[in-house]
Amino acid sequence: MSARLYSGKIGQSWYTATMLLTILQMAGRGVRSKDDFADTYILDQKAKEAITLNPGFLPTWWLDALEFELPRKNK
Repeated sequence: MSARLYSGKIGQSWYTATMLLTILQMAGRGVRSKDDFADTYILDQKAKEAITLNPGFLPTWWLDALEFELPRKNK
């Protein structure tokens, strides 16, 4: 994995695509049929950045279902 990641610009794209595919698969684990639905919470700010910067790696129907919330500051 390390060799692939640090093999230049393509390595970073591979890593990002693999990470986003994992998130997509994780979100789909709660849905078992076309009439089913599930809420998925992604708490990692880096995931939000990756989704925002690489929307072409994910299906449009999945992107259309996203709702982003700004992180809350601890008091």
